[in-house]
Order: sequence, then structure tokens, then C-alpha cells
Amino acid sequence: MRGSRRRCATLGAATSTAPAGSSPPRSWSRRRFRRRSRRRDEHDVPDGGAHPHGVRPSAGRGVLRPGTRRLRERPGAHRRARHRGRAGHLRREGRACRRVRPGARRVRHRRRRRRPGPPRGRLRPAAPLGLRGRAGGVGLDGPHRRAGHHPLPAAAAPRRAAFPRPGAWPRLRPRGRRRAARAARRLLRRRRGAHRRRGALHHLPLRPGLPRLPRGHRRRVPRPRRRGPRGRRVSPAVPDPLPATDVVLLGSTGSIGTQALEVIDAAPAGTYRVRALSAGGGHLELLAEQAVTHDVEVVAVADDAPATLARLRELIADELARAGRRDGAPEIVAGPAAATEVAGSLTPAPDGDGQGPRAVVLNGITGSVGLEPTLAALRSGATLALANKESLVVGGALVRQAQRRPGQVVPVDSEHSAIAQALRSGRHEKGMTSPVVTGRSEVSRIILTASGGPFRGWSRDRLAEVTPGQALAHPTWSMGPVVTINSSTLVNKGLELIEAHLLFDVPAEDIVVVVHPQSVVHSMVEFHDGATIAQASPPDMRLPIALGLTWPARAAGVTAPCRWDEATAWTFEPLDEEIFPAVRLARHAAAASATHPAVLNAANEQCVAAFLDGRLPYLGIVAVVEEVLAAHDGLAAPTLDDVLAVEQWARRRADGLIGARSARTGQR
Repeated sequence: MRGSRRRCATLGAATSTAPAGSSPPRSWSRRRFRRRSRRRDEHDVPDGGAHPHGVRPSAGRGVLRPGTRRLRERPGAHRRARHRGRAGHLRREGRACRRVRPGARRVRHRRRRRRPGPPRGRLRPAAPLGLRGRAGGVGLDGPHRRAGHHPLPAAAAPRRAAFPRPGAWPRLRPRGRRRAARAARRLLRRRRGAHRRRGALHHLPLRPGLPRLPRGHRRRVPRPRRRGPRGRRVSPAVPDPLPATDVVLLGSTGSIGTQALEVIDAAPAGTYRVRALSAGGGHLELLAEQAVTHDVEVVAVADDAPATLARLRELIADELARAGRRDGAPEIVAGPAAATEVAGSLTPAPDGDGQGPRAVVLNGITGSVGLEPTLAALRSGATLALANKESLVVGGALVRQAQRRPGQVVPVDSEHSAIAQALRSGRHEKGMTSPVVTGRSEVSRIILTASGGPFRGWSRDRLAEVTPGQALAHPTWSMGPVVTINSSTLVNKGLELIEAHLLFDVPAEDIVVVVHPQSVVHSMVEFHDGATIAQASPPDMRLPIALGLTWPARAAGVTAPCRWDEATAWTFEPLDEEIFPAVRLARHAAAASATHPAVLNAANEQCVAAFLDGRLPYLGIVAVVEEVLAAHDGLAAPTLDDVLAVEQWARRRADGLIGARSARTGQR
């Protein structure tokens, strides 16, 4: 038994891959080794050539071959294994075998599992099955243990020299979690190095393994780190910078135009560049200030009177002198077609190029005079941020034909901007705003919200006594006079219904109008599965304007969000179409023909002007519009000239009805 134990330790030292400069192992008796029977894990080393250490290959008989599993060591394990019959002769087919050639038979694992040996016919030394007793050297349990031919150390080396120093031992850890077991009976196992299957490249060294943890430690999943100090609010992520955008602003002195310039001024420097401004000519001082402040190249004025142009040049010169600039006066374009000229002046970058600034034309003109600038902007290829709903209502088919690419139109009205945002929650590949047009849609209905105006809940008897001052006092929004009057009569909501029908290609009967006095939920989209997506934000037009300039991206810090830490109530009421019949008229006009919406808009403009002048009562606005619509026959496929001619006819017809009503009122 002692001889067997000494022999195992000697073989472990003899087959080590320790450096050549280390001390040789203790001498051993070759005669005794030959006379003893071989262990089941011993094989021959073939002769052939000189060894690098100067030892004959025959002296390496019994080269050990380590198994693929982790080695286990336990004091006295080799003795118990011998008594159990594991250290005897290799038994195969009922008879003892003294020698097994490498590759001839598959060697049994120590757990009685068969494992493949080297390829048949090769003569090379085999490594041991396992090592019992003391731990082997670096060549037996490190990344060199599968090398197959371990160089032998120099002769007469001390027995312990083949083992690493105590600090270089592989760290051991107890198997399982029973740390209270006895130290002498504790079952230890080594960490195995990086595993690689034995193959044709078995002689190559293995790749280094992962760094080992200290003894007794376990791997832990890293926890997310705190983003900021405890108790403080984490700052939001920095948004991506917006691309540079060239902007042409139509109607710069109106409500939409002034708020658009506020959005542009609040953006980071270099985000927007205002190339041209357009206005009607009623606020020349404001127009001159805007032109000098934003250093525009062209200023367009609809009023081409010489006195108006001279006054504008004088005001621009004064603003330049106040700013300390001697030059930089913009070019002035005047006339009815001035807005159309500047609307088509932008040249966007080629599709998919990604070079150069984006081109956006923001149409904030009030009335149907914005139709031709809208068509010019679409033909130029620029993105149209449309706040002029009248141009779409009057020439919906013409606007659709002028589009050069899908998704070229971005709505700026708060309701239609909310619908465009909500549609991104589902599939709606239809209409002018969708970048992909396939005709597929998951939309069931569109719900337009209306504030109800200043006369929500009034009876028709009370509405008969409404004055222009009362109608201009809107409880929620700050808008121009025409839009404010339209909001009070709900004609504005009827025009928005037609606009939604044309923009998103949804039937007019599938568009519902509800009264929402708080004006926080701007619109909703109902999908086929029963889900309803609503867009909620404070009533501030700067948000849809900013979206129109950056769509589909979003600018940071445009407006304050809703307060969810305060008690709030939102109410929704059905619309009383008997008291406010304008929505019913708009739905009828959208379904009648392509020119009926143009007639409705033109007649309404004439009636609003007459009401503000005191020539028409408040309830007479919708009554005259209804009479004009009833007298129109409609055209199936109108051209631009047809649309303009229909508008002129509607205006004349409305003026005649207004005059007849005024005459009857005066006679009374």
C-alpha cells in the first residue's frame, strides 16, 4: 500500500509541466516499478526521440490522464478506493489486462462511464484518469493538463518542487453549503479551467478562464446604480438635438404666427432659421420688428399700395438703426400673390439625402386666401405645417393632388394634431398625414372635442340677443376675431370635422363631436378593439405649433404639462345640434360634393363680417349659410378655377341674403 501511494505521488511529479529550471523530483526505483502490477489508469509512453529534459521516454511509463470532471481530493481516499477494488487490475471481459494501448479501447471513467480515448492508430502518451491522494502539479490540474504530452522535469528534483508555492495554489471552495462539516471530511473540488474538447488541436494551450472570485464569495447580479443623490429628483434624459430647419412663416402677425416665433426663439440656437415672413399688412410695426429680429431675407405683404410699402421700408430702417446695423434690410414682395411666391421659395434636401436643413412652411393665414400658398408649398416639396383649415376645406381634392410624398402635411390645429398623435398608437395607413398609404386602418371613430364656446348651455332665445362683444369673449382660447366667432357658433368645429375627414380619410359619419369645457383632452381616437387613445395637454397652441415644425420629433420644454398631483375633473357632454346646427351642416356639406365645403366656408366668412359690422344678428349667421348651401348644386371634380368661381358665387349669394334680412329688419 505504501509503495502504491509513493508511486502515485512520484508519477504525479514526473508528469508535471513545471519549468525546466525547477528542482527534479525524488529518485524512484525503476525495478520496483516494473515488478509491480499496473494501476487501471497507467499506460505506456512510446519511445521515439530525445526528451527535452534529457530523460528517456521509457522512464515516463504510467503517464496520468486527467478526466474532464473536476478533481476531488480527500485524505485517505486512495486507500479506501483500493479496498473497494478500484485500484486493482483493469478487468475487461472477465480477465486481467496488464496493458492497454492508447486508442485501442475506450478507458473507463472513475464513475464507471466510458469516455473516448485518442484516435485509433496514434502512438502518443495518454493522460491519467484521475488523481487520488495529494494534489498534483500545475501540469495535472491547470490549463496544461490536456496537453497530452507533458514534458518531464529535470532529474533529482525534490518531491515538492513540482507543486506550486502555497500562494499559487488554485483556490478551493467547499462543495455545497454545509460549512459546519468537519474539516477532515469536507469534500473539496477544484475550479476547472476553460473547457475545450479534445480534438485535432489537443496540443494547443487553452484560452485563459474568467477571473476567479475570492474564497467563499458567490456571484451576484449587479444592481442598478442610483442616478442621483438620495432624496433628490432625477433629472430627465437629455433629448436628441433637433435637426436644423428652414422656416417660411405665412401670417406672421396673426395669433399662430406670433406664437410660432415664440417657439422659434425658445429653441436652442441654430435649430431654426426664418427665411421669409408673410402678412396681410395690417400690423406693419410688428412685421418690421419680426423681420429685423430674425434677420429674414424676404418679407411679403398682401397690400401693394405705395404708401404701405414706403411705411414698411421706413419702419425696417428704424429697427435696423435701433439694433445697430447699417445693412441687412430684407427684400420686400407685395401683392395678392406675394404669400404664394414665398411659400414656394424653399428647396428641401433630396429625399433620403440627410444633408442640409429641413424645409417647413407654416401656413397660419386666416381664410380661404391661404389655398394657393398651400398648393405652392406642397409643390415645392417642403413639409406643410397647416394651421389654415380653410384652404383644406375649400380645395381638399386639390391639396391631395398637390402632395409630392405621403405624410407631407402636418396638422397644426390642436384637435387634428391630437388626432395625429393618437393615431400613432395603432395602424392607420390612410390620409394625407400617414407616411405609408396602403388603405389599411384599425380606426373605428374619431372624437373631436369642443369647448362649447361662451354660450354653452344657452337657449336659442338668449342667443338671439348676443352681441359681438359677448361672442368675442372666449373662455379658454385666445384667437383672432373670425376664429373666435366661429368657435362660438360651432362653425369652427364643423370646419374641423371636414378637415379631419379630408386629412385622415375617415368618413364624416364616423366623426363625433363632444363638448369638453376644460379643453384639456383635445381629441380622441377609438380603435376597433374598443380602446380609445386621448391626447391631453393644457390649452396652449405652442405645443401643436412646435410639433408642426419638428414632426415627428418633439422639442423639449415647449409648455408645462398637466398637473397630476392636484384634484381635477374632466367632463364630456353630448352636443345639442338643435341649438348649434353648424356641425350638422358641415357633415352634410362633406357628404354632398367636393365644392359644398367651399360654399359653406365662403358664406360663413361673409356672415361673420356682417355680424361684426352689426348688419346681421347672431342667429342669422348659420341661417344664411344654410340657405346658401341649399341653393348650390355642387361639382364632382373641380379645378382651382372652379373652386374660386364657386367661392365668388357663394359670397355674392350670402351678401344678397344678408342685405335682404337687413332691409326687413330696418322696415320693422
